[in-house]
Amino acid sequence: MNTPIRRLSVFSMILFGALMLQLTYIQGFQAEAIREDPLNARQYTERLSEQRGPIVIGDENVASSTNISEEGDPPRYQREYAGGTMYTPVVGSFRRFGASGIEYYENALLDGSDDRLAVRNFRDVITGREPEGARVELTIDPAVQEAGFRGFESLGKNGSAVALDPTTGAILGSISYPSYDGNDVSSITDVTEANENYVALENDPNQPLLNRALRERYPRVRRSRS
Repeated sequence: MNTPIRRLSVFSMILFGALMLQLTYIQGFQAEAIREDPLNARQYTERLSEQRGPIVIGDENVASSTNISEEGDPPRYQREYAGGTMYTPVVGSFRRFGASGIEYYENALLDGSDDRLAVRNFRDVITGREPEGARVELTIDPAVQEAGFRGFESLGKNGSAVALDPTTGAILGSISYPSYDGNDVSSITDVTEANENYVALENDPNQPLLNRALRERYPRVRRSRS
């Protein structure tokens, strides 16, 4: 073997070794981070076959999953939202390509993958029960939430308001106006329309996707004492 071929062989082996090390690092050390990355849409697409737990406000399931598959077909769960635009800034939406609000922050509980559900999940496997996500109950008071939302609606102005229980710190109302209906962006049967609706919301100058109550900064007003 002449020198140029020997050098080329050694260089090729080095490149192959570097490729193997890179793949090992990605699959062994970065797999979970990549899987849970908000930009990884596949994690949401795959979970459409899982029954997510409900999100409850008061005595009402304001977010729930319904199996829309034909009998005999693999399950496909459509996320459905109650309350129109009033609860969306808090509850968020679970879409084919992403999630927001409680749907995002409590995703591990809702899809049943949280470590705190390990015993329950093991029991379901043993008993043959269909796995499902946990129920997430919010401290929002429907009457407080509606009063605040209707107030902004009547004014017709962009804004936000938060009502707290002073003894416990529980959030009784969290209003962001304007808002949007989570049902408009979460369809799994008409994905094109759902995507178009979401893009329209992104381009809306009134920013209905922005949770003004929890994700916006406001100047602090100091009152002078007389």
